[in-house]
Amino acid sequence: MPRHSTECTARPSPPRDAEDHTMSSPDQTRASRDPVKASDLFVECLEAEGIEYIFGVPGEENADFMMSLERSEKIRFVLTRHEQGAAFMAEIYGRLTGNPAVCLGTLGPGATNLITGVADSNMDRA
Repeated sequence: MPRHSTECTARPSPPRDAEDHTMSSPDQTRASRDPVKASDLFVECLEAEGIEYIFGVPGEENADFMMSLERSEKIRFVLTRHEQGAAFMAEIYGRLTGNPAVCLGTLGPGATNLITGVADSNMDRA
């Protein structure tokens, strides 16, 4: 009975050249780039969508976003005294110009204060 070899017959891969960097680790690629914050990306997305105004109330929860927004040359932040006023201002801006606007509030009660203006905007199709 003939003996069959059970060894692998595949050829070994050729040795890698020391200058070949195609297999760089994720840590090396991450270190070569500056980190980008989510708030910076969000502001870039708003700019790309053509947002010119953000009406709202800054707070602790959106402080990082506000710092990123401060660096924007395309978007102007309009400070309001109340979140509900910010929502209505964004609605009226949309109605008068046909362009979208953004309202910004803080967490909790700030978010609930936005609901009336956002609902009105939705009902009016502004």
